Order: sequence, then structure tokens, then C-alpha cells
Amino acid sequence: MLDSLVPIRATFDLGSPPGDVPEVTAAAADAKPREVRFCVAIDFDGCLARKAWPAVGEEMPGAMEFLRWLDERGWWRVLWTCREGDRLKAALDWLADRTYPPEWWTAINATPQPITDQYDGDSRKAGYHALVDDLAVGFPAKSDGTPDWQRIKAELEERAAAWRSAPRGE
Repeated sequence: MLDSLVPIRATFDLGSPPGDVPEVTAAAADAKPREVRFCVAIDFDGCLARKAWPAVGEEMPGAMEFLRWLDERGWWRVLWTCREGDRLKAALDWLADRTYPPEWWTAINATPQPITDQYDGDSRKAGYHALVDDLAVGFPAKSDGTPDWQRIKAELEERAAAWRSAPRGE
């Protein structure tokens, strides 16, 4: 299934593709250049830690190696989670215990500053190039790049059935 997915480019460019030298852009002719790097947003519950809401669950197998892999590439990392307040602090403390303190993250529940600078503002949706989320639906596309809505609908039906049969609170 993964080999049939076609990457779709956003309607605006947030920076250089992975592996390239980061692009330097300027918002205006007299503006200071701002570096924008490939940016990956990562969900916490269900990706980095097993779901145990409101507690923090056990570490997901391979999650810390994945974070190290992102770091080795010099890519930006956005912690993208519904947690806030004390529950966010618990997740951040948990990550810090695993050598990923708040300073390691490019942004937490926000768009990295150079991206908001480049586009003259921020929105409720974080700006990123890729999202790692256990609840995300992949974007299967036909060979011409258009969405394969039948496959998307089938995946949503599967997830809805699993959601309906899951015990509440998970």
C-alpha cells in the first residue's frame, strides 16, 4: 500500500525538500534571511508513548530511535499534541527523562517561528512538511496525483468501526 501513495505538495512551499541544503528566504528585500528546514510534526499519545490518557503511557517501541533519526538529519521537530497545562508538562518531563527536553523541540504545539515570519503570521494549524500521528489517514492517490477517495473512505470506515468497538477512555 505504501508504494501506491503519491506525495502531494502543499499549495505553498515551507522550505527545501529533505536532504537538500536548507533554503534561505527573505520576507522583503531589506529583511534578514530566515532559514527554513524540513519540518516534521509528531503526535505524543499513540506515537511516542502508548495511550494512557490522562497519564503518560509506556514508551512506544522505536520512538526514541525515531527522534534520534530526525535529529541526525537536522530536521525541525514539532511536538504536536492535544495536551496542555499539567498534562503537557507531564509529557515534556517524560520526554526530558529520555534526553528530549523542551529545548530540543523546534516548537511545541506551534509553528516554528521562521515559518510564521515567512508567511506573516500563524494559524491554528501548525505549519509542517510531514505529520506523524497514529490517527492520521494516509493520502492514497491515483497515478495522476488525484485523491483516491474510495480508499480514503474505506480507511475511515475501518477506523470508525474500530473506534465504535473500543472501550471508552482509550
